[in-house]
Amino acid sequence: MRLLFTCLAVSVAVLGLFTSAVAPEEFEGKITFKITYSDLPDEIAGMESMLPKESTLYVKGSKTAMVQDGMTGNTIAVNNHESKTSFVLMDLMGAKYAVKSTPEDYEKAEQERNNQKITLHDETKEIAGFLCKKATVVSGDDPPMTVYYTEDLKVNSSFNFSNGLEGFPLSYSTQQSEMTLTLVATEVVKETVDDSRFEIPEGYTTMTPEELQKFTGR
Repeated sequence: MRLLFTCLAVSVAVLGLFTSAVAPEEFEGKITFKITYSDLPDEIAGMESMLPKESTLYVKGSKTAMVQDGMTGNTIAVNNHESKTSFVLMDLMGAKYAVKSTPEDYEKAEQERNNQKITLHDETKEIAGFLCKKATVVSGDDPPMTVYYTEDLKVNSSFNFSNGLEGFPLSYSTQQSEMTLTLVATEVVKETVDDSRFEIPEGYTTMTPEELQKFTGR
């Protein structure tokens, strides 16, 4: 049961990091991220293979959809910056839930992003064919996050900590459920994205964020 909740918490943490903003020359397509883990809690040590290993971000205009498959099933986070709404779709071993946030929740998240402290560094590296610069991001009392972002990719995103970055993050490390997650982009593909990726399909039961917290035990 602890592993189930950990997988779900990881999914929500990873999937909730991407939102988008309308701007000219918008990128439309998908970005694939590899996920690795370190500092696993004793309760799930040795079960790393059961945790999610990959996430795919779909971008179209003011909308993003982050898709992740794991042991517990398929999880998708959808954000619409224009309407200031978001929802998370969870298919947990056949049980389908849609967790919807309100515009007020969206505005609160935006304010939290604006309060983050970002330090830029001279270090660079190439990720998925793009030159990336290093940054350190601090949000409240949370541990510092290491980010590598590119100025060469026209993704109009307000990624969880990108309000102070002049570019799009292709790699970052963060802590969740007592362990460290590292996401690194492996592929960037420009392609047409179907509008259905940003809609709630039939068959999903609506759940509030508060009900989700009770469900995950957080």
